[in-house]
Amino acid sequence: MGGFLWCQGEMKRGKAKVKWSVVCLPKDEGGLGGKSLKKWNVALSGGSRIICHWGKEIRQLFVHVIGNGQSTSAWHDTFSDFGLLSNVISAREIHRAEYKDGATVADLMSRFPDVTQCDKIMWKARDGNLVDFSTKAAWESVRNHGDKVEWHNLICFSSCIPRHAFIAWLLMLEKLKTQDKMFPWDVGDGQNGPMLCSLCKTQQDSHNHLFLNVFFQGKFGKDVVV
Repeated sequence: MGGFLWCQGEMKRGKAKVKWSVVCLPKDEGGLGGKSLKKWNVALSGGSRIICHWGKEIRQLFVHVIGNGQSTSAWHDTFSDFGLLSNVISAREIHRAEYKDGATVADLMSRFPDVTQCDKIMWKARDGNLVDFSTKAAWESVRNHGDKVEWHNLICFSSCIPRHAFIAWLLMLEKLKTQDKMFPWDVGDGQNGPMLCSLCKTQQDSHNHLFLNVFFQGKFGKDVVV
């Protein structure tokens, strides 16, 4: 999809108009509503507890509410505000204290909040609250987030023309290839002469010049029928 949007079949760095992390934002946060497959796989892997591949990135978001402490790893599970103890205690220090790497919380403590209740695994949501695990909660925690935008309904609606919506989206992000952006690339100062706006012929075009400039509106706005 990245090659289709930006590179026209040739995957090459430096040709993208917008960062892929922005493309994958929801539409109301200024993106196109796609999903990062890497982060989506992280969210899905949490539901099946297949977390060894993703390591601490996903494991630290599972919080164990201690019951009898028998099913919670003392070093590699989060059960307190300190997070994963393996982040602050090295394997050598654990060995020197004569504990095993596979020790549970029950192996370290003699008193528990409730010795008759099993440990419960909760998910740490983005706002810090503990909730039951769901793919939706996991996705909201691991995906990129952006600021809410007010213009998304003006671009994406049921009868919009995709090509027009895409160009308008680039415009709102100020990512069109206007002359002020291309000038640092040393384009147009050679045999083709200086780069000037094709409408007014007085200065380089830019997003503000093309769509907001008072001179442009005064000279050409009367020819536009809304």
